[in-house]
Amino acid sequence: MNIFEAIVALSKNSLNDQECNEIENYLIRGADWDLLIGQLFFHKIVCRAYKHFAVQEWLDFIPPAIRWSWQRQFDLNEYKNNLRKNDFTNLLNTFNKENIRYCIIKGFPIEKDLFINSVREFNDTDLMVHFRDFESVNKTLTNLGYSRGIYNSSQHKIEIDRHTDIFHIVNTHQTVPYRKLSDDPLFRFDTIDLQFELTLQKKYNFDIDVDLLLNDRVSIDVFDKSCFTLNPFDNFIMLCTHLYGEAILIQEIKKYKDLQLMKFADIYEWIEKYYNLYNWEEKIEYITSHGLLKPVLYCLHILSNLYASIGSKNICLYMGEQDLSFLDEYRDEYFNVKKWNVPVMDRIFRVDKFKML
Repeated sequence: MNIFEAIVALSKNSLNDQECNEIENYLIRGADWDLLIGQLFFHKIVCRAYKHFAVQEWLDFIPPAIRWSWQRQFDLNEYKNNLRKNDFTNLLNTFNKENIRYCIIKGFPIEKDLFINSVREFNDTDLMVHFRDFESVNKTLTNLGYSRGIYNSSQHKIEIDRHTDIFHIVNTHQTVPYRKLSDDPLFRFDTIDLQFELTLQKKYNFDIDVDLLLNDRVSIDVFDKSCFTLNPFDNFIMLCTHLYGEAILIQEIKKYKDLQLMKFADIYEWIEKYYNLYNWEEKIEYITSHGLLKPVLYCLHILSNLYASIGSKNICLYMGEQDLSFLDEYRDEYFNVKKWNVPVMDRIFRVDKFKML
């Protein structure tokens, strides 16, 4: 096992015996710690990897200075999630009491559903509602202490003008983020991304009715509270469209948000848990007829090359032979199609990928 194979394994919820042995042998031979830690941060799995190291009793392999800073990052993530818990449960209580149709996507629900043995790093709460409920949702969030706007380095709010607000809603799948200030120096504000549709739904005309997503939602237990989230299959579609959207848009690529292992691991763990529950011939027909083939194929083709995932390979087989040239496409600021100079699999671990554009 080389360093990049070890990083992929560390992105998973749990490790099998072979992976444990191979990672330990890699550590015994001598790890490239700068590269390892850098990639774990880059792919937003540094806390998940630390937990694997703690469970497998590999912490003594880590150089002392790196071990201290790595543990501090892990502790800080737990600290922030504990602080976020209060606002999150208050949000659930209020929305449930007021009978607002909503889904919490990614975040805590994904962690509770797919990463029970591990942790999932995230920075905000993604809240999906129907656009016609925007006014009532906006009022509720305002009453909970949230407001839309941008904060400078001094935590002073810069009000957004109405034109910017409307432009954001019309041209993206979400509003300008809501933020609630905190007095805690390590957790300055809690952020909510309010969205009305799937990523790229307008641009690609995904035939997805948000009404149906909200009607088919399911309730799961999060912090002993009822939390509504997408049903499992809709959740799979959301994960694929979200990963695909951030992988091909130049503005997201410039933020290093494309091709993060955290997002591939979400889909991998979903397949490990739910693959056998579905008739995939029927699901592929649904995916194709609703214009979702590209995002799903994009994610599963790459995922099947990263992980030993029989499920993802089988789903690709159900899709049949496809033109994969779109794997190397991205969209510029004007949504024009551009081409990468190197294949997608060569870009995943490259932090200097901008030089390839």
